[in-house]
Order: sequence, then C-alpha cells, then structure tokens
Amino acid sequence: MRYLTLTQMEFEYALETGKPIISFLPKDPGSIVAKKCEKGEEGKKKLEDFKKTAQRKMVKYWTTPQELGSIVSRSLIKLIKDYPAVGWVKADNITDENSMKQILKLQRENEALKDELLSVTTQVPKGSENLAQGDDEIEIHFTCYAEKRSYTCNPTLVFSWNDIFAHIAPNFIDECKEDRFKLLINKLISEHKDEIIEQPCFKNLKNFSDFKINTEDFNLIKVQFKALGLIKLSERKRGVKESTDYWTLTDYGDHVMTQLLAIRKDT
Repeated sequence: MRYLTLTQMEFEYALETGKPIISFLPKDPGSIVAKKCEKGEEGKKKLEDFKKTAQRKMVKYWTTPQELGSIVSRSLIKLIKDYPAVGWVKADNITDENSMKQILKLQRENEALKDELLSVTTQVPKGSENLAQGDDEIEIHFTCYAEKRSYTCNPTLVFSWNDIFAHIAPNFIDECKEDRFKLLINKLISEHKDEIIEQPCFKNLKNFSDFKINTEDFNLIKVQFKALGLIKLSERKRGVKESTDYWTLTDYGDHVMTQLLAIRKDT
C-alpha cells in the first residue's frame, strides 16, 4: 500500500467524487523555514509528485500567511457561488424537508437560467444574418510608402471578415484603444506585402513601409463588427481628459474568437 498524507487522500477523494478543487501552493517554496519542510529524500520526492498532480487542477499561489488567508477566503466564497451544493449549508440551518426541496428546486432553476444565458451569448445576434460576415470578403483601400515616396494609386487588398477578426480579436480580450485597433489592421496589411508588390502601380519598387488603411474603410470595419455583435465600447470608467474610445469583445465575440483560433486536436 502506498503512503498517502491526509491532504493527498482528501485530494484524491475529491477527484473521484467530482468535487471542485483548488490547491494553494507557496509561490517561493525556498523561503519556507527548514523545520516546516520535508527532510527525507523519499518524502521530498512524494511531495513534489503530489504538487505536480495538484497543479493539473486550479492552483492559487501565496507568499505570506496573510495573503494565504485572504486567497482561501475569496476562493471559498467563489466556490460556494459557482458550485452550490447541500454541503455548503450547515445542517442546523435547514429547517425542514420542504425547505430543502425548495432550495434544490431553485438551484436547478438557476442552473437552467445559466445554460440559457450561455446559449444566448454564443448565438448569432438577431438581425445580423443579413450582414456581411464570416467568409464574406471586403476590399480594403490603403496607402503606403515605397522608396521613401508616398504612392496614391489606390492599392487594395481583399480579406474575409473572419480573417480580420481573427487577427485583431485577441487584443480585445481586455480592451483595445481605437488607435491600436487601427494599427492592428495596418499590421495585417503589411503582412501581405508580397501581394501588394504584384500590383501594377508598384512594379519594380522596393522598401515598402508605413501601411495605413483608409479612414473610411477602418470606420466601416469598426461599425460592421459592432453591428455583428462582436465588439462593443468598453464601459470602464476613465479620467475626464481621456477622450479616446476603447473597444472590447462581447460574450458572442469571445465565443467567435475561440471558434476561429482554438487549436483542435487531430481526429
């Protein structure tokens, strides 16, 4: 029979029964005083093996006892909220069987509402089915420099809406300043330099730089993604002098980004 600590036994029991698990590990194990550490080589190895197992689930790291207490407290409150269960309620707080049934009924209704909300946030917004999107294409006009001169032969590149959104979306997970939004489109254009060079007005030119999307096309892309329910203006409060718009993903936009960019395993 292999040696197990009580903590490890509790951890494995939680795994077997599908209980939510959070492990709390020291951020700097080397700072722990020697008398509170494993001394034997066998014990150290078993401890490291257990830590590796624990790190496969959710882990919170701490540096001081005070921080550990705060993290544990906040984590328990979130667990109680995210994973409601009878075990979270003290037995002497349950007055009778009818109260228990009512609580369980409300919990089931709550879960059903959560599932319904998740379904709504991952569906195409109503009314957007007639808008250009996905693999539909848009022709982008831009300017650039070649050999230190600006060329105004109205060059264009064609992208699908998915191509553009997949390129910019990760930068919108928190929020993205509008100036950076435009720079991301310019970077996408510059990455297709080989296609630009093939256009007649750039024949035999070199040293391309300073790619800039036309303002009209940038505004069109911005409005289209907003209309498709993929991005929205950030609601984060800012200083009085801050006048620049910030954009962020909607729940639906986050879902679309994940579908476009997440790596799928080979089948």
